[in-house]
Amino acid sequence: MQEQIEEMKKKEERMEKEMGEIQMQNKKLVEPLQKAKDDVEDLRKQLVNYEKDKASLAVGWRRLVSVVCIFVIWGTGRYIF
Repeated sequence: MQEQIEEMKKKEERMEKEMGEIQMQNKKLVEPLQKAKDDVEDLRKQLVNYEKDKASLAVGWRRLVSVVCIFVIWGTGRYIF
């Protein structure tokens, strides 16, 4: 009976030590994981802004081409396309 109690105490100590090591590993991994999640969120926001900027540039380009065409037509009396 005494041997079983000692064996259980040793097993408990081993398990507590293992649990402590696992908790340390978890702490080491939580911070990089959170940083990666934050980076992904930032990149998603940048992508949304990029798509908006791209659409705005396309509209601006079309307006510029229209204005240039009008000035060319007025200046020469003919189309350039």
